Amino acid sequence: MAYEHNLSLLSVPLFALCHNDVPEIVVHGKAFVYDPGAKTPQLPPAFTVIGRSLLNPWQFIACDIAGREDFWSIGLSMHSGQQMHMKAIEILSQIANVTDDDLICPRQDPLDLDQVSFLKMMGYKALRKHHPNAGKHLLMLATCELRGYAKDTYWDIGHPIQKTLSALIGKEAKDRVQCVQDSCGLPSFSLNVRVLQNMWASFAEESNAKAVHIKELWLANPILVGGKGRLDSELTLAAGGKALVKEGSEGLLLVQSLPVAGQRVASVVLKLASGQGKSHLALGLLAALRANPDLPDVFNDLKRYLENHIEKWASLSRRFVSY
Repeated sequence: MAYEHNLSLLSVPLFALCHNDVPEIVVHGKAFVYDPGAKTPQLPPAFTVIGRSLLNPWQFIACDIAGREDFWSIGLSMHSGQQMHMKAIEILSQIANVTDDDLICPRQDPLDLDQVSFLKMMGYKALRKHHPNAGKHLLMLATCELRGYAKDTYWDIGHPIQKTLSALIGKEAKDRVQCVQDSCGLPSFSLNVRVLQNMWASFAEESNAKAVHIKELWLANPILVGGKGRLDSELTLAAGGKALVKEGSEGLLLVQSLPVAGQRVASVVLKLASGQGKSHLALGLLAALRANPDLPDVFNDLKRYLENHIEKWASLSRRFVSY
């Protein structure tokens, strides 16, 4: 059933890039808008999403060891492998008392292509620490070091950290979720997209110390959570403390408004059928924001930001058409 629903929704065009009014590129996907304060009731969509990095706040809470120092924010990241990221990775590695071989995420080149060129020029090989999710792996290993848990099974669903996470996800989701293995080797969860958005709405409004700590750490270090030139970091900065923006692998993007300055909580989850792609994520979000002008003000701020920088996402020789 999930297969049929997802396939149907992901076959919908989001936008096209046209040359002389001829559509040359058509990108398919779906934007899910959740605005609890909207005047018109919104029916839950029949769409299943694998949470991946969009579940990072709850993985962070399950570890529950982070201090106030900036480097801890690497535990929230899907990092780009830039120098600032690798510095934070090394600090967390020392706290965890582990080497690269202790991580189970695959070895790969950094997401940042300039770093890839530099490393290859210097003769370095790909590391597990270069993996975008290495930060949360190391956060879990640091938890093992500080709590006395076994490190060699930190990824196993029966490990204390993963059992804590599963219980937390089940409690927050208030709905049936299914445990699946993420591509980085850690447990993740498939769940209805509206359940995920409800979780983020609750997180945005939560005032307990753990949630506030994560939000403050994130807003203070948006580049560490993503990277220079990354869409999620760029939009978090553009939102000026009024929203959190998070990329996930396989064409996922979430924008969650925060209840500051009297603003109501709402979110947009974007899923591209074609998988990852910074330009396509940016233009897909712009199409969604144009179609939903009544969202809280920060979404209109982000729409204007994307429109004012559209030459970064769409070639000037092509016309952007949203559906």
